[in-house]
Amino acid sequence: MNKKRSAVTLVELVISSLIVSMVVIGVFSADYALRRINETGSQDVSLNIQAKVVAESVRVRARALHGDPLDTGFYRDTGTQTFCFRHDDVSGGVITPNNYTDDMHSCYTQIGTTVYLCEKAAAAACLNTDLRVGQLVSDQFTKAAIPLPAVTVTAAGDYYFEMTLVGRLDPSAGAACSPAACTAGATLTAGTAANPQVVIKIQENAAGF
Repeated sequence: MNKKRSAVTLVELVISSLIVSMVVIGVFSADYALRRINETGSQDVSLNIQAKVVAESVRVRARALHGDPLDTGFYRDTGTQTFCFRHDDVSGGVITPNNYTDDMHSCYTQIGTTVYLCEKAAAAACLNTDLRVGQLVSDQFTKAAIPLPAVTVTAAGDYYFEMTLVGRLDPSAGAACSPAACTAGATLTAGTAANPQVVIKIQENAAGF
């Protein structure tokens, strides 16, 4: 009786090796893709959180803005990249809405790409030793292509504060948008995948008038 013997041929060995190689490459490709997705997602979340921290800090102080039609209590100095909100000082427990001499000023100053917050008796620039709030695109408070912070009085006599914040993973790299595109009201150009950006527009009713 003849016995059949099975053996692995060279062709079968080559095919098996190719299949194993394809599986290994697929696994590594999927692992790399998942890592990139996780890294990109983490960057986007971190960027959004940082920008929203700055935006919320500004919103809170804009709502406390104190003034009148002749003196809104909002000050801006593009030379020092600073803007300030005046608010009634109630630290002593006494509210004096008609007396501006005892008011305090919440000021924001951008030094490089870092934004600092300080409380002062008079509107003035903060120092790099003051409270660090976050980071924005370079020259955020002076760049003409980006709407500068301002208080607007509507025809109905309502006051509101508005500004556009542009944050970027690397705030010192790349332009937010071209002046021509921004002045035409076009959408700000998004950052690259390697350096994503977020744009937050603040429009807040100002109280205290």
